[in-house]
Amino acid sequence: MAAVEEKCTAARWLILIAVVLCVAMGSLAEEEASDMPEPQEESATSLPRISVSPAQPYIHPDPASAILNPGDASSLSTSYDDSPPTEDDKRGQWLLAPIPSSSPSLGAGLTVIAGYVFKVNKNDDVSPPSQVGVAAYGSENDSMAVGLGARLNLKEDRWRVTTALAHGDINYTLYGQTGLTSGLSVPISQTLDGGLVKVLREIKPDFYLGLSYFYGQTEADFDIELPWWLARRLDVPRRVTDNIDSTLELDLASFGLHAQYDSRDSQFYPTTGTNFTLDFTIFTEAAGSDVEYQVFKTTYNRFWPIKERGVLAVRAMTRMSFDDPPFFGESSFGMGSDLRGYVAGRHRERMMYAVQSEYRHKFTERWGAVGFAGFGEVADTVGDFDLDVLPSIGGGIRFTLSKEHNINLRLDVATGKDDTEIYFGVGEAF
Repeated sequence: MAAVEEKCTAARWLILIAVVLCVAMGSLAEEEASDMPEPQEESATSLPRISVSPAQPYIHPDPASAILNPGDASSLSTSYDDSPPTEDDKRGQWLLAPIPSSSPSLGAGLTVIAGYVFKVNKNDDVSPPSQVGVAAYGSENDSMAVGLGARLNLKEDRWRVTTALAHGDINYTLYGQTGLTSGLSVPISQTLDGGLVKVLREIKPDFYLGLSYFYGQTEADFDIELPWWLARRLDVPRRVTDNIDSTLELDLASFGLHAQYDSRDSQFYPTTGTNFTLDFTIFTEAAGSDVEYQVFKTTYNRFWPIKERGVLAVRAMTRMSFDDPPFFGESSFGMGSDLRGYVAGRHRERMMYAVQSEYRHKFTERWGAVGFAGFGEVADTVGDFDLDVLPSIGGGIRFTLSKEHNINLRLDVATGKDDTEIYFGVGEAF
């Protein structure tokens, strides 16, 4: 039986690796084929052209969240431009970018990205550019992660394909929430090797539906110096507290259902439009998972221009986990851009929501500033939300790294209920 399980596990890894490599290599092969000249006909009527800017590498505000919550995927969007195409729009571009970051849970860190941004079909003026690349991350608390991925936009943006392989070794803290465990914590070192394949299909203009599959193996080492009954109330798994061995090993696998409506005018610095997503992720034995639970997440982002230099951005998010999620499958503030000003994992439950607004203003072509405020809650069930909200308020400075694509370096300072935190990274919070 063990030999059969090992063969099944190896087969899953081979399938994921083959899909990632075939998608990436196939896209590059199609790009080369698109270099062949095609006859062009001049239209009697000139219509505004839809073009795109190179896609921004997605750097999660807190890599621990990206590693430990594989069901939370980023979205892609299209930028609209009626300017004539340039030669840069037709050529691919190699990128090598060292990106410093700072997060409350991991401390100061550095991400190094090497990637290739390109059009799969150079005659396609609708699809955003696609990306293939590798990334490596390290932080001052000895956390690290490496990954290989591709985000492909195909057939006039009718298909959006995301594939990724990653290894992470994240050091963080499991916090007690209420009662006897309030104020207690357990240090954890957790590793994850995983792969993801996600495919979206445009059903109507700006509206996409799709599926995903994730498979990974995780190992969590607990440094426990608490009685077993107290550790259990801290959400340390029973298989750890019931045995001398303080290591938890799990296979994680999920199927995902996804929907997205995206009408933003830019994926880098939106000034108008809406981005609405629904993600339902099912961890099940049928997919190959040792634990069974479900995660349902919604996000709603809306943008309005304020005169010539300002933008008002509003975001609402809900995340709900059902059945029997492991502690890292629960919802937690501090692991993403929702409700800045909180240490990751300190406020953690099955249910979570957050609402925030942010005003963004550009003083010059390079320099700008933002101010933001929001609130949210975590609860064990929907009925436990009692409007005892967690507040967040703060501001930040922006420096434009790329004027052509409006990509900003950001420094934010946020104050929550108990702490003040500093965030440093590339791109807007949402």
